[in-house]
Amino acid sequence: MLVLTTVSLPSPRLAYTASVPKLSWSAFIQRHPAAHLVAGVMPESDPIAANARWALGLVPRLIARLAPKGLYALAVVREGRTPEVHCVFEKDTDALKLANAVQADRAGRYPGWRSQHTFTLDAEACR
Repeated sequence: MLVLTTVSLPSPRLAYTASVPKLSWSAFIQRHPAAHLVAGVMPESDPIAANARWALGLVPRLIARLAPKGLYALAVVREGRTPEVHCVFEKDTDALKLANAVQADRAGRYPGWRSQHTFTLDAEACR
């Protein structure tokens, strides 16, 4: 199940402005079906996993600071035991910027993406 994001989250402290257009998940996937994925996996033992919307507010602010050159989209994926924040990018360089910033590892568990990285999205990663 995907929980789609909006440009402005309900809580004022989670509102953000992106430097490039952020598309809805469905619009992005329609335009770029095999984009570059960076997935933040929330560990079960971390209290942040209980509030995926909070984490979803932090990731876009980090992406905005990295000044991506292309389009991107975000979604909370709740298919496993804990939520994951999936960030997909039009350009591989933008995906690599985020992957490097969060010290993500290359991954191979998400079929269909041109490239993929995962990182642990816990309180430490959100600092």
